[in-house]
Amino acid sequence: MNKLYGSIPGTQLCAQGPCDSVKVPTLQPRFHSTAQPVVRWHINLWQKFQAYLKLLNTRRIERAAFEQLLKLDDSTLSDIGVSKADVIWASKLPLSQDASKELELIARKYKQHY
Repeated sequence: MNKLYGSIPGTQLCAQGPCDSVKVPTLQPRFHSTAQPVVRWHINLWQKFQAYLKLLNTRRIERAAFEQLLKLDDSTLSDIGVSKADVIWASKLPLSQDASKELELIARKYKQHY
């Protein structure tokens, strides 16, 4: 019995076993911190995916506004700085591209020339 308690670091032996003042070290469970970044990585990925879906939805709604632009006459579109062909071209761009910014660039180039 004494050998058992004597083998634990930080213990003292009395004649008949461990003393009352024996401090038995408490074992703290060790957790590997590798699980935390994995969870955060998944959350971060999910948040980026949600933001991308929101962006695509916003651009889809903006593309619906191009239908209104196509209803305008040519003189109004030329006042804006674009033509019907420009609006049709921008409306056929993939959703990953911002069609309204592309139209804005076309309008700026048009205003610089005229």
